[in-house]
Amino acid sequence: MERVVAGENFAELLSRLVKAIVALHRGSSGGLDLLVRHLRLAGRQDLTRLGRQMARAEDKLEVVLQQVEALDAAPRELPAQEPGTAVAPGSARRSVWRPALAGASVVAVPLGGALVAMHPPSIVGAEEALALAVAVVALIAVTARATLALASRRGGRS
Repeated sequence: MERVVAGENFAELLSRLVKAIVALHRGSSGGLDLLVRHLRLAGRQDLTRLGRQMARAEDKLEVVLQQVEALDAAPRELPAQEPGTAVAPGSARRSVWRPALAGASVVAVPLGGALVAMHPPSIVGAEEALALAVAVVALIAVTARATLALASRRGGRS
């Protein structure tokens, strides 16, 4: 056995065996990545990207929360209106919807990114995807508006 191990042929055989094992490992990991991608399962890269997006969304949400708390702490004063001047129609409505839409966008952007990462779009069925996106944005905006309305009513009673 010592003569076989000490020979040049054994070293060459061992070298080829290691190369074959490394090539097999590379091929199998690449094949598994393709399999995961074709099954539309979230891979390691997708999860890493989603984690980064969630961290950014949490940071933005924290900033929004701080601004809301600062607004709640500030005294609420309405600007004095001169007699005879009217408020432009729709301006009060826009001012109520603006925070709701801002909050909805903070939620909708990372959620949309996550959905696109998990289920990449195809050209087939683009109309249905657009209709679904519009419905989701509308649902989020209405929910955000209702939440703000309930929060302002609750804050007014305290």
